[in-house]
Amino acid sequence: MDEMKKEIKIKMLYPNSFLFKNWDAALTEVEQMEAEQLFQKYGYNTFLSNRLPLDRELPETRHYRCLERKYPKDLPTISAVLIYLDEALSIIKRAVYSIINRTPPHLLRDIVLVDDHSSNDDLKDQLDAFVNLIQVTRPGLIKRVKHSEQLGLSQARISGWKAATGDVVAILDAHIEVHKGWAEPLLARIKEDRSVVLSPVLDKVSYHDLKLTNYNPSAYGFDWALWCKFESFRPEWYAKHDESLPGK
Repeated sequence: MDEMKKEIKIKMLYPNSFLFKNWDAALTEVEQMEAEQLFQKYGYNTFLSNRLPLDRELPETRHYRCLERKYPKDLPTISAVLIYLDEALSIIKRAVYSIINRTPPHLLRDIVLVDDHSSNDDLKDQLDAFVNLIQVTRPGLIKRVKHSEQLGLSQARISGWKAATGDVVAILDAHIEVHKGWAEPLLARIKEDRSVVLSPVLDKVSYHDLKLTNYNPSAYGFDWALWCKFESFRPEWYAKHDESLPGK
């Protein structure tokens, strides 16, 4: 009898899948089926998301000058509004935890979850239980807005803005993760001039392996088809050689 262990090769079930073309993971056939089904449903690697820590550590991607910046403690308070429609539960949880863990408590007034009429079962009782757990230690921190019909992204943002009670309202997607120090630069800039409307540069969470990809500082714009795109700042910003400064 041959006592040498034979290498077991697992058949790749979805060689043409956008998920498995970019994500090299040793999964059983059953796990591949689950991962692909979830990917087709959500458009990102929910199989992996469900297995990652909800409060995972993020790599430091900020420019060294950003790390050196100091901000006053008496800044305006902020409300974070998260919009979702049938988002994966683990993705929403991780977004909420990232905001709680990386925003100074005295600045974070509330987190508003706006559900634009989701139908996923896990966004009912399971999400309720998650919110109730947070309310034990941070009473009133999480606010919920549920639409009785799908109203669309613009109306969902307006609903979140109306429910928010912070001095400043940050409207975000529910599939984001913020870095430590994400709020202070925005709040300091608004404290200087409350007429400005700001957009943070949040790192991209890759859809296949959920790793963070650093985005270079840039301005948001739209083309004639209303697709979001990134535009370079004005030349005078680059001439200062300081990426910690706000740009436009």
